[in-house]
Amino acid sequence: MGEIGEYWRDVKQNRRKRKREDPQRRRCWDWIVSTGTSCHYAKNRSMFTTYRRVPPGIVDKPKVIGIGTVELRVPHSPGDTQPPNVLVLKDFLHVPDAVCNGFNPMFLGGRSHFGKDVLQTRDDSDRPTWYATFYPGKNLYRLAIAGIRRERRILKRKVTALKRINRSTES
Repeated sequence: MGEIGEYWRDVKQNRRKRKREDPQRRRCWDWIVSTGTSCHYAKNRSMFTTYRRVPPGIVDKPKVIGIGTVELRVPHSPGDTQPPNVLVLKDFLHVPDAVCNGFNPMFLGGRSHFGKDVLQTRDDSDRPTWYATFYPGKNLYRLAIAGIRRERRILKRKVTALKRINRSTES
């Protein structure tokens, strides 16, 4: 193998190694229902429709670098064929070190019913607005997002990292 072939082999090996060692930088497609937080937070900057930077040092733990609005397209209920509902969530924190994205349904209004496998939320007229499915092994509910395939979701880290974010945003 020539020098160029060896170079590209090394580049590919380094990329694989970096993905294994630093999964924190990977984009997260999971949205976790987090009733223990006092805010909504997103890992990825690209999720925001409006955004403004937060001056450094205002919020240190977790490291918040921006705040804005996030719009999520969500199915109304499992197996629903209607066009998706759009949740407009304001004052969303940008926390790039978060394990995944999280939101607190108590800020949205409506009534939530926690079932064995599904969390279903209904508006004041008793129409379904969004739902989340139980994430086996993690004791969490994961919001169903329209247009995101299940296999693209990557919540593999331990729940303790989520709990650290929850505790630090409350103080």
